[in-house]
Amino acid sequence: MGVLGLTPFLQKAFPEVVKQLPDRLRGFAGKKIVIDGTLITQRLHFAPTPHNYRHVMGWYNLVKELQDSGVEAICVFDGKERSAAKARESGRRREAKELAVARGSIELDRVKRLQRLMDVLDRFQKFDPVQKGHVSELLRQISLEPNLAPALARFSQMDQGPVDPPKSPDIEEEVPLELVQPPQEPPVPVPPLDLGGQDITYPDPLVPSQEESSKSTPTYNASESTIQPPPDPQRPKPSPSLSKTRKLESVPLPSESLPHEDELDRTPTPAPPVYPSQPSTPSPLLAAPPAQPPQPSTSLPPPAARSPSPPPSAPASPLERPFPSTPGTYCDVAAPAVDIDVLASLATLYFDFRESVQKLASLTPAPVLRDESQNTETEQLEARVAYSMTKGQIQLTTDEAKLWEELAVQNSPDELVPDREVEEKLAELSFRANEMAQSYERRNNPPTAQTYKESKELLRTMGVPCIDTAGTYEAEALAASLVINGFADFVASEDTDVVIYEAPLIRNITNRHGPLMLLSGLEIRTAMELDRSSFIDFALLLGTDFSQRIKNVGPVRALKFIQQHKSIERVIEVEKKFTPRVPQQAYLAEVAVARMVFLTLPPVPDVKLLEQEKDDESLSVVLQRFGLGRLLMGDESFGFEDSLAGNYFSDDPSAF
Repeated sequence: MGVLGLTPFLQKAFPEVVKQLPDRLRGFAGKKIVIDGTLITQRLHFAPTPHNYRHVMGWYNLVKELQDSGVEAICVFDGKERSAAKARESGRRREAKELAVARGSIELDRVKRLQRLMDVLDRFQKFDPVQKGHVSELLRQISLEPNLAPALARFSQMDQGPVDPPKSPDIEEEVPLELVQPPQEPPVPVPPLDLGGQDITYPDPLVPSQEESSKSTPTYNASESTIQPPPDPQRPKPSPSLSKTRKLESVPLPSESLPHEDELDRTPTPAPPVYPSQPSTPSPLLAAPPAQPPQPSTSLPPPAARSPSPPPSAPASPLERPFPSTPGTYCDVAAPAVDIDVLASLATLYFDFRESVQKLASLTPAPVLRDESQNTETEQLEARVAYSMTKGQIQLTTDEAKLWEELAVQNSPDELVPDREVEEKLAELSFRANEMAQSYERRNNPPTAQTYKESKELLRTMGVPCIDTAGTYEAEALAASLVINGFADFVASEDTDVVIYEAPLIRNITNRHGPLMLLSGLEIRTAMELDRSSFIDFALLLGTDFSQRIKNVGPVRALKFIQQHKSIERVIEVEKKFTPRVPQQAYLAEVAVARMVFLTLPPVPDVKLLEQEKDDESLSVVLQRFGLGRLLMGDESFGFEDSLAGNYFSDDPSAF
């Protein structure tokens, strides 16, 4: 939307033409402003206000400010037709929307998953330390065994039966279970996120060596409440400190190729750090097991609590125990006293989390703006929001991984994470995920035809005429035409195309907390010492909705070329090093169409359409119908200006 990088360039090269108006609309008393109704409606619709008719409320507050300042207004809206010259820009917006929809789906699934985890955790916290240890052992073991999730899903639908050792050797031969070797198929390559060397304490898994597994025969005593590994006289006793702790250096989560935040000229709002994609030790919950299994943990309950020790041939790993009534699957998920529904639910939720990590890693990276001058202000704003939200989404995934790891370390009484601490972390994570999901939902639900209809109805009752463009003309073009033809004094929009039409442009009208910005196309062209045709070619070299930019030609170089060569054709002919991104003939055809767009103003509509009487009675009826009657009493508790404070959607994704 608008000319790429024009405003930042003007602020640096020609600051005298960029005027800040702290008095806002009070300085325009007695003037008439044409408002880009399509753009303003979109921004009011995306405001984070919990009212279904926030666009109506926003328009009411804006018009009230105009009237209180003695300013008249006209609103123009885009018609039904769209210019074919904007096909490329429309395609870019569709791709951005599809990406946002995919990311929003991941966050919605996360909210549901965390809500279910809260319910399961409430039951989990009622277990005694020994039972919690069995559940944590299961979580650690399923992180190493990718085939366990389907088995748990089947197991959760079956009645619990007696746990017997397999009676047929054919079962073991038919469905072998390799416990030590990781799966042969490599996981989706995901750059790891460095967690800063955080220490997370958890016991090493009871995984036997390949030789021990081949020699052992699974046996199980139903009266036992714990698993006792077979003694090994050749193996020295492990050090308690080594058997209980290990330093977690990283979690391999999706760390997309995001630019440094300084490159985006971000607002002062602090954002979480960008995690470098450097190889590090993988987490046990998100990576394959180590090549050499660690020593067995020594933190099991005392022998007095168990039946006589099993023979030396008994398996050391609980994964070698069979599912009840599930032939060929060997896993002793926990002692009989543990609620199997809790086990199955936790396993299902954990694998759902693992799947979400892979989905997030597979998405196309968010827009990268390494050179802010090469993008329109709107594109910069959208990309900064997408950048922050992508970082926030990765941070949420990282924090959820930490939560799962804390559940997996509760393997003995001295390692238990306090119940309240786990609950607080889960509640806080769920809140942040919900905020992120709502942000994506706002982005993924643009205004409908009904939204514009309701806005126009409110505006007309307040005495503001509303006009739709005819044909393929854009709203900002008709607004500029009304000003140039003397029917108004200024255009209020965020689209800098208005400047190329040489109509005076007011920006930031929707944020009452900040000053207005005034740009005059005629003053800008005079400062650049360009004639009308050269000024248009300068804008086209920068890039617009109708023309793309030549690689490595930014605003400074574009102005230099146009001042020297006067036209784009001469620039291409003389500056051989700078070639268009498409074939030259196609690019020049694109430029010719774009020139016509800026040289052709829409016809002025019938003067009668520019008149509208205010109807206080109808205004009251409309506000009451939309549930906004209290606005008539001066209640502006949901200020529309907050809808644009900081970014397009007024959320703070970087805080997630």
